[in-house]
Amino acid sequence: MDGSMVVLCSACKGVLIQSAVFRELMIKRRKTFQGPDAIPKPIDLKQLKARLNCPGCKQSMEVHQYYGPGNVVIDSCVRCNFIYLDYGEIAALERAPGLR
Repeated sequence: MDGSMVVLCSACKGVLIQSAVFRELMIKRRKTFQGPDAIPKPIDLKQLKARLNCPGCKQSMEVHQYYGPGNVVIDSCVRCNFIYLDYGEIAALERAPGLR
């Protein structure tokens, strides 16, 4: 194992992932995706108000729109370099239209 951290919540199916691992995962998945592009759904603005505490430092994570292809709200902790994505959001980003 290379020390990368990816944790799947068995209850909600959300994913906690190290920022660098997330970046590499998205590059790989978008490059190898063979299906049709999926038109992104509009962002639910309620998601921007929800707050999660980082499992690493226990402080509130930042909530913001993902800045790449796709309409996904992510939670991130710059102190611990974690990103949290809800169930289905990695697939939504993988299938979003745009350069691969």
